[in-house]
Amino acid sequence: MNINVTIVREGFDGVTCYAQSRIGAADQEGKHLVLTTQKLILAGSDTYKPIESAYSLDGGKTWSSLVRQEKLEPENRILCDFVPAYHRRTGKLLGTGGSVTYKSIDPPVLDLTQLQKPFYSVYDEQKNEWGKVKTALDYNREECKGFTFACIRRFELDNGDILQPTYGKYDTGSQKSSVKVFKFGFDGEELVMKDEGNLLSCEEEKRGLGEPSIVYYSGMYYLTIRADSQGYVSRSEDGLHFDEPVVWKWDTGYTVPTYNTQQNWVVRHDGLYLVYTRKDGKNDHVFRNRAPLYMCKVDADRLCLLRATERAITPERGARMGNFGVTHISDHASIVVTTEWMQPLGCEKYGSNNAIYAVYITD
Repeated sequence: MNINVTIVREGFDGVTCYAQSRIGAADQEGKHLVLTTQKLILAGSDTYKPIESAYSLDGGKTWSSLVRQEKLEPENRILCDFVPAYHRRTGKLLGTGGSVTYKSIDPPVLDLTQLQKPFYSVYDEQKNEWGKVKTALDYNREECKGFTFACIRRFELDNGDILQPTYGKYDTGSQKSSVKVFKFGFDGEELVMKDEGNLLSCEEEKRGLGEPSIVYYSGMYYLTIRADSQGYVSRSEDGLHFDEPVVWKWDTGYTVPTYNTQQNWVVRHDGLYLVYTRKDGKNDHVFRNRAPLYMCKVDADRLCLLRATERAITPERGARMGNFGVTHISDHASIVVTTEWMQPLGCEKYGSNNAIYAVYITD
């Protein structure tokens, strides 16, 4: 396995930094790649500016300049946590995400009372720009609400239907977030709900469960799930109805010390892998120990990580990298995308410079 770490761009102005960077492919071969990212105002928490996008026509060797995507700006909200991924049946690049609203901008203060909605947009590969932001529709063709697509990797079935993990409160009355997988139909323009699975909850976690990502491997579906104290994994035969989540552990029996950030999957011809951050005894100076990114092979039968296969796949330069994405090109090629998130201020003294990393994993 070859791991090639590249920097798409870097540069830190001390006031804002790029965050939530991810890459999607606009074609089957992965030559036409599209990067989405957005600036963060460092004076606040999750205080984002509008999404920007760049593209590459040579598989990531060279990139265009970042351009603000004005159509990705829903009224009275900031679209964020955006995840672009290729939809094979329609040949479209589909981006999904969530949003935030603010009580004030100066100083920036989040408004956490607004109802969550799942947003999406379709990329125009001829114009190299994102289309108008839309809200996914439910069974009655009304706008979905009460949950989000934020920071979530989905899975496309052979018929083009999408298994879309979500998280939210789903009008359950609970103050904690839960996870549920929906099946959506997508015709290249509209994303419409067709089916749904069971609710996955964890009362032991302070804020519940969130940011799930799904993968299909060797006849089964798997979810990896974020929580405040640790990471969780669950398994399903149909991709909708999942077993009770269990804590991620190594094959040695010890709990993997990953917490309060997302994990993601890499599927290759030689196995299933998990990418994650964790406490490693050397990274306590990094916010929530969110760097470097580690990659480890999964024992899918025992639902654990094979400790001896773990390796770091990014540098650690003092900045957190826990919000990241994985682009599946083929069973022989994947891209892990992450950004040096420059909070708290001062992390740059370890060498970080708000770099956007594209890590190419090939044979």
